[in-house]
Amino acid sequence: MVRRGLASVYAFLAMLDEYVVWDLRELPMLDLDGVYVGRDAVVKASRHYWGTWRDYRLDAEELLDAGSSVVVVLRERGRGRGSGAPFDQRFAQVWTFSRGRIVRWELFQDSTRALEAVGLSESSRFQENVEIVKAAYDAFNREDWDAVFKDAAPGCETDFSRAVGPWRGVFGLDQIRRVVEEFGETWESARWEPHEFIEAGDLVIVPSTQHLKGRGGIEVVAGATFVWTIRNGAIERVTMYQELQDALADLGLSEQKAPADS
Repeated sequence: MVRRGLASVYAFLAMLDEYVVWDLRELPMLDLDGVYVGRDAVVKASRHYWGTWRDYRLDAEELLDAGSSVVVVLRERGRGRGSGAPFDQRFAQVWTFSRGRIVRWELFQDSTRALEAVGLSESSRFQENVEIVKAAYDAFNREDWDAVFKDAAPGCETDFSRAVGPWRGVFGLDQIRRVVEEFGETWESARWEPHEFIEAGDLVIVPSTQHLKGRGGIEVVAGATFVWTIRNGAIERVTMYQELQDALADLGLSEQKAPADS
């Protein structure tokens, strides 16, 4: 429903309740501020705002479920209709629903403020992401390949371009399924041991150790760090690095960044 409203202005306006409240006190837009009450007032004010721009584009970067509300993280771009000056900004909205209609529409400067408004926090969102990653590790260790990819987005990519060995490259979802299954068949046992879970926005950084036992009895222990990109509860990308320092440097983070969970 939210994606439909974001795809079309007309669809969005049709979703507004008769007594909808548009609250811009946290993030005034041009000459619009304060609170607008009622569908007619909200439609008039929003049309005035959208009419200020040309080449206008609004993209949802993230949707976060908060019960009867949805936190929408947006990127907004366009040009002034008169000046032609470009603008590009990110902000967040909260859409609150009742009986399939939007009854409250609130604007915030960022997702942190929006999450706080619905009683959530960045830390709770990160913990949800950690649970997704932990579940994938657990599934791998019990060789439940379907469960490994249960939370993968359809376009999920796995970047093993830094790997050593035959399974090197960047793989789509179907490809990585085959790689993982072939890898499991190569060894008598294979187990990943995650050491910590480091928070970096939508990323979960996991330094890990792999314990392998060959069919001839040879045992191998190898380390690697995986960076998991998770949005809207779905794994969008997994990138492997040989060392934690390499992952942090590639992401522009400090090696002193403290682990969020372990």
